[in-house]
This record gives sequence, structure tokens and C-alpha cells, in this order.
Amino acid sequence: SVSVLDARDRVGGRLLTAEEQGGGDLGGAWIWPRSEYVMQQFLEELHVKTVPMHLDGETMVRTPDGQRHVLPSGEAARYAACGGGAVRVCGGAASMVQKLLPGDDNPTLFILLGMRVVRIEHDGDAIKISCTKSESNKDDCETILIECRTAILAAPPKVLANTIEFHPPLPKNKIDSMVATPTWMEDYSKVS
Repeated sequence: SVSVLDARDRVGGRLLTAEEQGGGDLGGAWIWPRSEYVMQQFLEELHVKTVPMHLDGETMVRTPDGQRHVLPSGEAARYAACGGGAVRVCGGAASMVQKLLPGDDNPTLFILLGMRVVRIEHDGDAIKISCTKSESNKDDCETILIECRTAILAAPPKVLANTIEFHPPLPKNKIDSMVATPTWMEDYSKVS
């Protein structure tokens, strides 16, 4: 069986589509088919349609000194975070997650929302994952223990290093590397 733990009240992590506001992506949005061929295959298998990222027309950018500039037509790809060749998912990137989730007829998939992983123990034979309800930040909150053979962590490395206690502790150079790893686009915000 497979269990998906998500600290949020929904699955998808950084993939979030503001459906009530017209479907704008507030999280991950771009895919580069030329270099992300595995992702392209994944989209094809799920029959997910994409559209090229629109970079034509008038574009405004803000430079590091805070100044705003209107770019000449055709120059947006040089400044856009996504660059040229990017595509977006029709219906928003979060729709990919929904296509992956089976209906209620899969007794081997368990989705646990609002579960914050706080500790991972590994003894060579088994993994023990301790988690708490996300909205509970009290020390005396109930801890739920899940035992498994394999765990896949899908969060930015610095978040994992700063929020999960590993036992045995990860080597210091690994933790330092995780903390130093930038999260792509972490300093950007989007308005939909």
C-alpha cells in the first residue's frame, strides 16, 4: 500500500491553481519539454494538454534596483523566469495531481491530509515516521506513528532539514547542504 502524507489540507505541495480566480497557477507552473523529457512523457501518458508560455507583446519587469521597465516586443524571454520554450498545463498545474489520484475504489492508497512529519527514524530494516496534525503546534499534541519500508520526501531540502528530526541524525555536511540548497522561485510571488 501507499500512504501520502501532506501537511496541508490538500495534496499537491507547491502545485496550487487558483480555480475560483480563473485558473492561475500560484505554485509550480512551467514545464520545459525539450529538457524535461520524462515530464513530457508523463503528461502524454495522462493525456494532459499544454499551451506555450505567452511571452509576446508588452512586458513589464522590475530590475534589482526596484525600477520598472517596459520591454520591447520580443524581449520578454530574456527576462522571464521561465525563459523561452516553456509550456503551462491547461487547467492549471494542480490538475496533474488530480489525474494521479484514483477514485475511492483503490484500497491500497491512503491520503492523510493535515499531517506534519516531525521525525523520521531509520534502523536499516524499517522506517518510522512520526507526524502530528498540522494545525497543532503544542508540545503535548498527539503523535501518530507510521511504519514503512520506503519513504519519499517531496519538499524543498531546506524545509526538510529545518522541520524534521532525523534519527540517526543525518551527517552535518548533508544537513548543511540541504539548508544551503536554494528553493527555486522562493523569492517570487504571483498575483492571480
